[in-house]
Amino acid sequence: MTLKQFNAEVRSARSRLQETPIPGIEAIEKGDSEGEVVVTLVHEKLPESLPIRLLAQNVDEYPDGNNFLLFIISDNVTGNITQTLEDLQNFTFGQKILEAVTTLSIGLQRALSNANSDGDTNMDSVHGSHLPADGSDIGILAGLEESSRTLLLSFSVRANKLGLSQEALEAWDVEASDYIVLLVLVDDMYPSADRVAQQPAVNFQVQFRFGKCTRYKPSLEQALAAFAIAPRKNAEKDASPPTDNDDQKFKKVFISTSLEQFMNESFISLAKLRLSGCATWDDANEKLRSFSSTIWDDQAEKKGEETSNTVSASNSQGKAMGAHNTSENDPADGYQKAPKTLPAILYLDSFAEPEPSVLLMAMQFAIHYFVRCTEYCLRCHRRIDKEFEALKPFVCSDPLCLFQYITMGFGPSIEHEIITQPYVVDLLICLCYSSVYKHPGGVQLAGDSKYPIRDFPSGLRLKVPSTVAGPATDEVPIKVNVDLNLRKATFSSATNIDNIPAGTWVVLRHNNLIPSGNMEQAGQPFYHHASIKYVDRQTSSFTIDLIRQDPSFVATGEVEMDVFVYSMEFDDLDNPGKARAMIDILNTVPPISHIREYLIKNPHSTLRSYDSISPAAATLLEWIVASNRSCILQVSPVLDRYAQDQELLATIKTREQEAIPSMKSCVQFRFAQGAPDKELRFHRALKDLKSKRRTNFPTLFAWHGSNFANWHSILRQGLDFNEVVNGRAYGNGVYFSQNFETSTGYAFRGATATWTNSALNGSGVISLCEIVNNPKEFVSTAPHLVVNQVDWIQCRYLFVQRVGGLSIPVASSADVSTGSTAATNIQVIPQDPSRPVIGPDNKVLEIPLKAIPSGRAAQQPKKQLSSPSSKRAHDITYSLGVSDEDDGADLEYLFSSDDENSEPPSKRLSSIYARDSSTDFRPGTLDLSTLPQLPVPEWANSNSTKRLASDIKLMQKVQSSTPPHELGWYVDFDKVDNMFQWIVELHSFEPSLPLAKDMKKAGVTSIVLEVRFGREYPFSPPFVRVIRPRFLPFASGGGGHVTIGGALCLELLTSTGWSPVTSMEAVFLSVKMAMSETEPAARLATTQASARTFDYGASEALDAYVRFANAHGWKVPNDLKETASQMANV
Repeated sequence: MTLKQFNAEVRSARSRLQETPIPGIEAIEKGDSEGEVVVTLVHEKLPESLPIRLLAQNVDEYPDGNNFLLFIISDNVTGNITQTLEDLQNFTFGQKILEAVTTLSIGLQRALSNANSDGDTNMDSVHGSHLPADGSDIGILAGLEESSRTLLLSFSVRANKLGLSQEALEAWDVEASDYIVLLVLVDDMYPSADRVAQQPAVNFQVQFRFGKCTRYKPSLEQALAAFAIAPRKNAEKDASPPTDNDDQKFKKVFISTSLEQFMNESFISLAKLRLSGCATWDDANEKLRSFSSTIWDDQAEKKGEETSNTVSASNSQGKAMGAHNTSENDPADGYQKAPKTLPAILYLDSFAEPEPSVLLMAMQFAIHYFVRCTEYCLRCHRRIDKEFEALKPFVCSDPLCLFQYITMGFGPSIEHEIITQPYVVDLLICLCYSSVYKHPGGVQLAGDSKYPIRDFPSGLRLKVPSTVAGPATDEVPIKVNVDLNLRKATFSSATNIDNIPAGTWVVLRHNNLIPSGNMEQAGQPFYHHASIKYVDRQTSSFTIDLIRQDPSFVATGEVEMDVFVYSMEFDDLDNPGKARAMIDILNTVPPISHIREYLIKNPHSTLRSYDSISPAAATLLEWIVASNRSCILQVSPVLDRYAQDQELLATIKTREQEAIPSMKSCVQFRFAQGAPDKELRFHRALKDLKSKRRTNFPTLFAWHGSNFANWHSILRQGLDFNEVVNGRAYGNGVYFSQNFETSTGYAFRGATATWTNSALNGSGVISLCEIVNNPKEFVSTAPHLVVNQVDWIQCRYLFVQRVGGLSIPVASSADVSTGSTAATNIQVIPQDPSRPVIGPDNKVLEIPLKAIPSGRAAQQPKKQLSSPSSKRAHDITYSLGVSDEDDGADLEYLFSSDDENSEPPSKRLSSIYARDSSTDFRPGTLDLSTLPQLPVPEWANSNSTKRLASDIKLMQKVQSSTPPHELGWYVDFDKVDNMFQWIVELHSFEPSLPLAKDMKKAGVTSIVLEVRFGREYPFSPPFVRVIRPRFLPFASGGGGHVTIGGALCLELLTSTGWSPVTSMEAVFLSVKMAMSETEPAARLATTQASARTFDYGASEALDAYVRFANAHGWKVPNDLKETASQMANV
């Protein structure tokens, strides 16, 4: 938004205030500074009206990317108003002016009235624990009354404060505006730090639920439902009022199940260990798991058990400690030291407080684990030493963790995947089904033939019906008379009734043979899958839920059938038996839209609680979804013939702006990330290529067509050439074509088995792949590309052709066919002009930039794109302590990850300076180890870090876009380890100046300044001093506004002349202009070589600063003494 439009917003807010008054707000006016709004507050406890200034931090991105600084210029205010303003400004992010004023009104009315109208509080004060304002909130939902024995709290933080990349938010189905919420239910005894430290963990009844909400707290009903507690008819007086508002719905996120299980089982124990001396949560977890392993060992020894499976499993976890790399402890956040890419909010640790709050520790623990979940095993929760960071978490190498991940629901929630990505799940089921049903030629496999699926599920304890093992191994069946119309069966013998209790899943076999009209199953019995609903012992009968009736069977009243229980171990079957079992089980799975509707309408239910899903089907579905480690996103919509609730269907998120227009006839899916190990090898190959030769087109794109049945394994193992399917006339390797029509002949060849209940109803798949552009190393380049380096290949799009042809209706009015990507202003990937990929319209394919991971987007030629520094790309660094939501996202130069191949900013700037003959200054030549290095101050807070983040962003942009000799200053942001202390070099002074001549003689190319920011910045000025070289003092004929101690004698740098809107660029220019004055002119104290190491001390600069400020009658900043004490310790 332009400044003119912003001012119009101010006028609009003023008019709306007159129409609809806001309590306590007397006026809204435009301020004197750009982006400033002045709000006048009135209250009975104020002696007079109070002007409050709201300063927009980023007018250009107002409202979504802006937040307001709130301050008052008055000495006659109480401390709680100042503190309240500091707290409230964390909530102004993304708010419009009127919304921010309303927030201001509510907060100040409460503060002045010394009352909290809804029982909620900010995280600044909970049970005596004080934390910096960070935008986190606490909602007290129930339990304020003294008589209450149950306390229900919600802790929340907005997702845009967590430094997550857009890719991560998209993959995790979290909106930037969502609140990440931890619900805490405390029964009986409150877990104070003293109690937790002294009493056993079992004494505390604390439960946790983790999810998201569009508001900072869910409704009471939603919170109680999350704990499976029915709301009381007579709710407590302090409880939130009942509401069905969608804004207060509590929804689980993909990692809710795993994190809740971890916290419910272990958090109190972990907190005890932290309080007893463990420096980090990682250390506490290692010690806790070690204790658990020791307990198991002791029990085994007492019982004389040497090698029980349980003990072995536990021991394997305990011994695996050495396999998990743990880095140097980081006391700042209670976690092991992480890459310097975390926002400041994650480094808050209530444990460091004099009176720590255990529940605040729980919130900090949960948020930190959520943001960094891909760094930890989902089961044992140890840190995983991985070179490549996935978009979604997985388990470590411990086999027990993998087993529990698949079989016990400790992985990412399959319910979440079904709700958010139903047609991706549909696709995965279809591919698995086809891989065990048909071979590429379309003939049903039999005997020991090799299946397209390379790895059958094993170790899952799948129980399947024995009918899949074939007639020779059939168990003795139970005879029953069944009436499928009445869903009732009667036992031939009452003695059999105990073998199949209610809830058992069975197969009913009718031994009449399927007629010859069904070519595939002719001569086979009829099979029906059902679950036992109720057993009547008196009549020796039972009722059934018929889940799947053989489609060829026509019910004709009561008929005799055989009953087979789901009792055979899947692992005991041969491959044909496993394939038949998987087909039979998948055929019982209802359409995904039905499962999704059930889960949405029963928000705290699970897949296994759905009556139409057998335990075997649930386990198999979990394996299908969990074993796919690629992050696949649905791009185009799907018309679902099975959907029963069209309103729920409309909530499925599509990404039509990422669709390829010429492929509109297919359902499109995009790989946000391939399997992490494959993606890592691809990145290495790409990096290796770039190190050998420079190219504007490091990759190229091509089509790959393969039979539908092969794609289940391709998604898991990647494209390779282990098996010959279509011949190898042009050599050994993976075959690609840059012409769509060529690859379709391989993609849609032969018959395809289709999962019965698929909404996609796919008949073929073709993929658009990205390949490392090194054709000299290809096996062949004509007429096809043949690549034998499988690590050079990554799939980026999947296009599914549906049965019945290429024409696919869409589920919404949006049409990806309208216009091109250029017409809709979507950025496309520039392709190598010598090898473009051709689409179905015989034109060069327009591939959206989203096709490649965002970490490489900025490296595309002629693109001005900001991108995260890694797959999850936390946008802000730990060492700088940034806590702003969006500022860090713009620091891509500052925080590029090691595996990005773009040059670091210092090298790019060095090359620019090297080519600039207008200046003799060269960046990077200053030895920073010879300068004062100050630690991050303990009082660092979110207000100052937000402003400093904005300053750094602006300075970085200006520095990288302005010719060096015109700019005249330089900051090496790569070397800034403390955002409250900058080292600045002023250079390129006018050659005719006496100062420039002195610098030339002394061999000095820059004036080195230290800039130190105090607690109250930006409301108080930074302290700026010269470090080296020394200047000639005023008394000896010197000038340039440099005092005898090295401080700058400028009114701008005192409270009298400082304004919160002053930019650091303006400060640097003012200092340089002052040094460039010639009456009197600035001169160096010596022009000898010693000038380069002849430094000013910090204490003498501070003394000089106070002297000149007092002499001129300028006000010294309130925080100067604190700044002075920090420097005095250097």
